[in-house]
Amino acid sequence: MINGVRERILSALKSYSNQPALLDGDVVISYATLELHIKTILKSPLFDDSNKNFPIAIVMEPSCEIALVCIACVVANKTYVPISPQNPSDRIDAILKDLNASDIVCDKNNYSSLEKLEGSSSCWLFELSEDQVFLTCKRKGNREFSELSYFREVQYVLYSSGTTGVPKGIAVTYDNVTSFLDWILDKIDVAPGDRFSGHTEMSFDLSVFDLFVPLTTGGCYCPLSEAADRVFPAEFIRNRRINTWLSVPTVLDLIIKTRQVEISDAFGSLKQILFCGDILNLKSVQTWFQFQKVPVLNLYGPTEATVAVSSFRCHPSDDLSRYESLPIGHRSEPNFLLREFVGGEQKDKLYSLFLKGPQIAKGYWNKSDLSSEKFLSLHGERAYDTGDLVKSDNQGHVFFCGRSDFQIKKEGYRIELSEIDYVVGLIEGVTSSCSIFSLGQIVTFVASANHNLEEKIVMDHCKMKLPHYMLPARVNFLETLPVNVNGKVDRKALMKLAEKTA
Repeated sequence: MINGVRERILSALKSYSNQPALLDGDVVISYATLELHIKTILKSPLFDDSNKNFPIAIVMEPSCEIALVCIACVVANKTYVPISPQNPSDRIDAILKDLNASDIVCDKNNYSSLEKLEGSSSCWLFELSEDQVFLTCKRKGNREFSELSYFREVQYVLYSSGTTGVPKGIAVTYDNVTSFLDWILDKIDVAPGDRFSGHTEMSFDLSVFDLFVPLTTGGCYCPLSEAADRVFPAEFIRNRRINTWLSVPTVLDLIIKTRQVEISDAFGSLKQILFCGDILNLKSVQTWFQFQKVPVLNLYGPTEATVAVSSFRCHPSDDLSRYESLPIGHRSEPNFLLREFVGGEQKDKLYSLFLKGPQIAKGYWNKSDLSSEKFLSLHGERAYDTGDLVKSDNQGHVFFCGRSDFQIKKEGYRIELSEIDYVVGLIEGVTSSCSIFSLGQIVTFVASANHNLEEKIVMDHCKMKLPHYMLPARVNFLETLPVNVNGKVDRKALMKLAEKTA
């Protein structure tokens, strides 16, 4: 097998020249045209030798355009740093300052807002017009940047929220991505010509799967660039004849809630449907199998471990009723290191989950102290402390049970809020729940498909499962829990809501 992700892309460009590589609305780009576009982009001064060791920040909407820029960066062995344009301008500015980026690439929708940002970075406008691409420097940077050898082996840096309120950049190497591709291709059914959805923004790590799995195997990347496609993904899957779908689990909840799951011919092209980035609800998978016969793969892995490192496959014929929740993997996973967790009050033995292996990221950009804290040596191996708590059954299946950093102290007791969410999630009809600590009280928010579910039912269930000091003071019901741009539960929004309803 060809070694690196760059070499695999170059091989695919030659081997599948007549196959579609990118499909976005009416835009269809073949591998042959993709190769021509890449060559044009790489002729830009942005990619000349004097600039080779500088990262490129990218602020663009989900589309074929941002895919072209990211692919060109990989072919040029450069580091790309996608930043969601949905971020407030202050956050974008904070990321650019932390990154110390010398160059920013944007599309026409975001150029005017970036031009207003204070900074000394050069600003480049990328445009795709019919069969031509244009990369134009619209603002020249006003100072010299120090060359950073750190970036020579890094493929991308993704920024996520930090505990101090300052975004942290996770630096993932080319070797990390190559190892991920080797791992995931052993788990899924892939063939040249397959179509893959691009549901997430490039600033979210699931995009690494969406883009580089197809483009290293002769497949086609199909981004969801229209808002309607995100609301009605079933139509997108049917119209685009998608073979492999990956998204956060809240999308499955949406498909079920809006009854798209019942559309008999919508998912016929799918070989598999994958979920990652949050807890996949067991009941949602069971509902999916009531109407569809497409296998489900539950993936687990933080951004610091390059998308995903473990999986659990569900088939329509499986008896899932024997599980309280879906496993995220097995104790035999070579990337897993489990250490007994000491703290909190729980019925089952909990373990802190550490990850090891070739997918573990280089570290946090410009945050050596945090890198040393989270990336450490265990048993002579470099490992990442996920902060996740897990348990294991007699068969060795591993189950996610919450976060160690959602721990609070109440009445002298240490409490894991995620443990409350785990217990509430076992109630029939609950699709998702999230507990927060507000004004000295535990407040649990519940989204449920059962309109008859009442606070008393939730509280009675919790009283059977939890000690008194872990019981929520209030239970608030919502149609759906608020999510951030990455599709994960927005705890800050829930905190504000709890304060308003106190």
